[in-house]
Amino acid sequence: MTRTEVTGQTQSCLGMPVAESICNAYFEGRMRTASYLLTFLMLGTAAEGNAADMALPLDQAMKTASGPTFRALSEKTEALERSGDASGLAAHIGAMKIDPDLDSAIRERLLYDSIKAAGRLPPRPRLRIEIEALATYRSETFVWTDEHGHREYRPLFDVATASRQVQRVWTERLAFAETKQSIAAQDPSIVSAFAGYSGPERLGATAAFTEASSDQLAIYQPALMTALEAGQPVGEIAVATAQKMRDPALMARVLSLASPDIAVRSVERVESEAWSGESARLLAIAAQRPETSSAALLALGRLAAHQPGAREYLLDALGSPSGASAAAALARIGGSEIVERLGFLLRSDADEITRRHALLGLRLTDTGTADAQLAAFARDPAAPPELVMEVPVWLRD
Repeated sequence: MTRTEVTGQTQSCLGMPVAESICNAYFEGRMRTASYLLTFLMLGTAAEGNAADMALPLDQAMKTASGPTFRALSEKTEALERSGDASGLAAHIGAMKIDPDLDSAIRERLLYDSIKAAGRLPPRPRLRIEIEALATYRSETFVWTDEHGHREYRPLFDVATASRQVQRVWTERLAFAETKQSIAAQDPSIVSAFAGYSGPERLGATAAFTEASSDQLAIYQPALMTALEAGQPVGEIAVATAQKMRDPALMARVLSLASPDIAVRSVERVESEAWSGESARLLAIAAQRPETSSAALLALGRLAAHQPGAREYLLDALGSPSGASAAAALARIGGSEIVERLGFLLRSDADEITRRHALLGLRLTDTGTADAQLAAFARDPAAPPELVMEVPVWLRD
């Protein structure tokens, strides 16, 4: 199903009566987050040109942006938002934008607040046009702040940045609604479409996958496996599908083939109780990948207290390039058995990297029994001098 085909079907989902049943549960939180972000953008990007000549202290600028005129027009903005009148809000924004009697500080505060209100309404055509036009708005009211030992000049209300943020929220909302409909229709094209999505579209579509049932997502598992093998950027929805279906094969592909940031976040997921039967095996897979090995080995260390298989994997991993992380994980476990195993490896004829990491594990364990193992190794005439030099001086005597 294409974007053009679903637009007409999702109008109500995007803002009016059906919104409560489809969109609002998810997007209430997203819009609240966007509102917080927009508030911080009040002192957004550094101003250009003659900002230094026009800038005011913040308290003085806010006083200029207040007063009876501001309150009257602000109340109208709030009333239009409450009534869901997107067209009315668009007309209100258009009028304020060109009103010659409005002080620039008041105008920009009103436009900023109206943009936030628009983000909580459906993106009707006229409202979208007004918001998109504000993405190139040049602020006229600036404030100065003294930060990091020098003075900076910023817009009091960053109208342009607020406009772009709301457009991203609208895009995310639309992608959520469209993907939700496509999943319900079992549309097989979602996976290939997702690979070409922008950031906001990916967020919305991933939220729809996260909300879907395992039965609804089962149809997409083969396509996701194939897409990951082909290097397509579908990691977000692959994780959501694997998590909902508890599919270890798909999660293993994510850990091995998804982008590094997604794979690292997935390490945290497979450590959870939901994957308890598969955690050690999946983390061992992640440990084979350079980008995720450290996180996976430390996670295995946390599992090793109650999963012997995880402990054995960590001991085997001492001979790998990520052996230092394995040594740190084993040191956290501690205990006489681990200390004895590390001591045995240190005194064995294993390869040098394994012995160095075993020595590191004993040093990090920092207990009397670990010190005794190190001291015994240092006194052994057959011990390689280059390794003995890594034993703390006070244990060599």
